[in-house]
Amino acid sequence: MVGRLLRERTPSERPMAFTKCASLRRERSLASRVLASCFVLPVEAASLTGANKIALSSRAHPHARPTAPLKTIHGLDGRQREIRRLAYLMTMMTTDQMIGKARGHWPWFAGIVVLAAVATAGLSHRVPSNSRPDRPAPPAIRVTVAPVKTRDVPIYLSAPGTVLAWNTVAVRSQIDGKLTAVNFVEGQDVRAGDVLAQIDTSALQATLNQAVAKKAEDEAQLAEGAGARPSTGAAPGRRRRGREGRFALRHRRQQRHDLARQPSEGRVQQLTGSGSSAANADEHPRTTDRKAQAMTIKAINPATGETFASYQEMTDDGLRDAISKAHNEFLDWRRTGFSSRAGLMRQAAKVLRENAGKYADLMAREMGKPIRDGVAEVQKCAAACDYYADNAERFLAAEPIKTEARKSYVIFQPLGVVLAVMPWNFPFWQVFRFAAPGLMAGNGAVMKHSSNVPGCAVAIERVFQDAGFPKDLFRTLMISNAQVDAVLESPLVRAATLTGSGPAGRAVAGKAGSLLKKTVLELGGNDPYLVLEDADLDLAATVCARGRLINTGQSCIAAKRFIVVDKVHDRFVELFVKRMAAARMGDPLKQDTEIGPLARHDLRDTLHRQVESSIAKGARCVLGGEIPRGPGAYYPPTVLTKVTKGMPAYAEELFGPVASVIRVDNEDAAIAAANDSVFGLGGGVITGDIARGERVAAEIESGNVFVNDNVRSDPRLPFGGVKQSGYGRELSHYGIKEFVNIKTVVVG
Repeated sequence: MVGRLLRERTPSERPMAFTKCASLRRERSLASRVLASCFVLPVEAASLTGANKIALSSRAHPHARPTAPLKTIHGLDGRQREIRRLAYLMTMMTTDQMIGKARGHWPWFAGIVVLAAVATAGLSHRVPSNSRPDRPAPPAIRVTVAPVKTRDVPIYLSAPGTVLAWNTVAVRSQIDGKLTAVNFVEGQDVRAGDVLAQIDTSALQATLNQAVAKKAEDEAQLAEGAGARPSTGAAPGRRRRGREGRFALRHRRQQRHDLARQPSEGRVQQLTGSGSSAANADEHPRTTDRKAQAMTIKAINPATGETFASYQEMTDDGLRDAISKAHNEFLDWRRTGFSSRAGLMRQAAKVLRENAGKYADLMAREMGKPIRDGVAEVQKCAAACDYYADNAERFLAAEPIKTEARKSYVIFQPLGVVLAVMPWNFPFWQVFRFAAPGLMAGNGAVMKHSSNVPGCAVAIERVFQDAGFPKDLFRTLMISNAQVDAVLESPLVRAATLTGSGPAGRAVAGKAGSLLKKTVLELGGNDPYLVLEDADLDLAATVCARGRLINTGQSCIAAKRFIVVDKVHDRFVELFVKRMAAARMGDPLKQDTEIGPLARHDLRDTLHRQVESSIAKGARCVLGGEIPRGPGAYYPPTVLTKVTKGMPAYAEELFGPVASVIRVDNEDAAIAAANDSVFGLGGGVITGDIARGERVAAEIESGNVFVNDNVRSDPRLPFGGVKQSGYGRELSHYGIKEFVNIKTVVVG
């Protein structure tokens, strides 16, 4: 933290800084005297010319790391500035110099290390007003690191400040206690009206609702106090309330003034707490009725930006009632035979096939999936229903085991109601690959779907009802992310599964773990495809382009990194670019469209920032890379070459039609690059030697590897990842056993 907060100085400026450090010894503050003495005395002892001409060698240590620049920090008094300069001077000394200066003064030197770190890391600062002199200053804010889920949507701050660290933080007003989660860049100056990304608005919704109610109540009290004339006995209480009320009222007036100067879009987002996400079942814009405090979830067409439907969010009472009903249905469902369950599951497959066009149209309008891909997705869901209807009884049959006992065997029994937190990118398939085996195993289910596909969530619940399943056995929960904890805390919910982002997975797994409830997670991926020197390059280009553009590139198992051996690199890039450029981008409702819009504009903007950042660090864009004009969250097929470590295109998951081409020397280097990732979901190997492909596939650290084909899920094969791509398995006989009690029975 200390190193991040330092401002670089030239060697010529260091003597002046040391002189100022010496002046700190005259301060009355004990902390300042200790800091100055601890640091300056060792330097003075080594100086030949006295404290006023202290100088250190400007020779840079060969292993010294440069410090990050620090932008101006407003609101710090002189003493705090000097403390930070002390910390800076320490980092400018090489290791040898520190040891030399500390020799004979180790107690003081140890003190400065501790005190400077504490002072630097723990400082809070008061935010000054950058408005007219007659306006009151905004309240102070404290910046602290906090683990929060992100949403990739903007928020407008009404108070200025300065970013003090990396990653996601929480900004809490010291006056009204409101919490705002933001993502920022180190050293970023935050001014009134600035737009910062990554806010978890759903997690703050309850706080925002309370703030709105409290504001109305406070204003009513103020108005009542102004209009009434209480007796003398009530004066002390009135004066105390009056002082606090006047300060709060001034603060609110300033917030309203700042808010009025912001664009209308920002005002709506700040007041409503709207939010949305990547493929992690996160939040989508919602509005609040201030009188009834009711939440409405909006369905927005990403191709046009138009809102075409709205849905009412569940209250807490409604949520508890839905869980209770699902549990009651489970108590009867678990005792039904496999033949009865299978008949209903086959009927669900029939409902899906009969309505495939309608469901595909809904997916196209809610998240931009090309309609022909939507039809294929629904057909795949129907196939999964048939597969488990045909095989569930065999998968869960009792397994006898020979022991010295008279009889011993293993049986598989359902757990109960399972929570499913589902993403938007495959709004039907992700649900059915959990629901089909889960219901066939005898469980009940409650689902919190991503809030930008509310129509799909309702339609899926209706599929099971139309198929004849018990009405409340599978329930869609129209809830915010803030209510997920309440679902997990219910004793009637026995386990959870989530498909989505790493932050979402950690949040759900952490909460479930604290409650000792099982989870299965399928998270992000940065899948490598290895193109070896003996590959058929026409086949390689076709497979890689198809793998990259599946679902407009918005798939956890889409091909993302193309690791190509040097010998065939140039020819592969030439063919690959042609295949990528040939893909047709357009209206997702048209049958010939291959690439639709991304699911939301903020996702498109995040992807473009990753592309621009990679280009700024040396990547070369040979195709696409520019946001097209016109409405819709469209992004063209893009190919980046010369991708190396340190670029977003190398290390991060690019959730869209952007391909990263990485050149390597040989097979060993290709395997090393493939495994140089925090993710481990899927991967591919393109080679003319099948045996070689299988050998290389065994070396890749992921849950799925395909040779000479693109990765995809199949009901007959287990699916899941390793590392930060999650744990547990879905599909096949492995998947159906994730949410059952594997019970041992022994008869003596």
